Amino acid sequence: MEDAIRIDANKRALAEDNLHNQDLLFHELVSARIASKRTVEDVATCLGITPSVVEALEDGRVELTLADLRQYAYAVGALLSYRVRPNYVRELTNLTQRIAGTSREWNNTLAGSSWKSVTPAVIATRG
Repeated sequence: MEDAIRIDANKRALAEDNLHNQDLLFHELVSARIASKRTVEDVATCLGITPSVVEALEDGRVELTLADLRQYAYAVGALLSYRVRPNYVRELTNLTQRIAGTSREWNNTLAGSSWKSVTPAVIATRG
């Protein structure tokens, strides 16, 4: 049962992180347009669409194909890169596990010292 709950939580985290990355992509597209000193109207003219469609693209209100992304990137002089990470687990979970592992190592090392327990929070604050 715990495994099923963990899998559901991992799937939910994956969906949330993919949506977050999509939002970041749109933000980066707008940033690229602004950095290129191109207006919405300039991009619309280049793409052969109306400014309102460009605004909808930038707001994420229109589903884009990879070809649409490439054309937009070309219009604003930006390079696209794609990255896929198989077997994804949210980094925060991995970080928590690494900290917990470090905590156990510290506890083993300091077993004879005046410190009876070192928690991940303590290690994190000690940097």
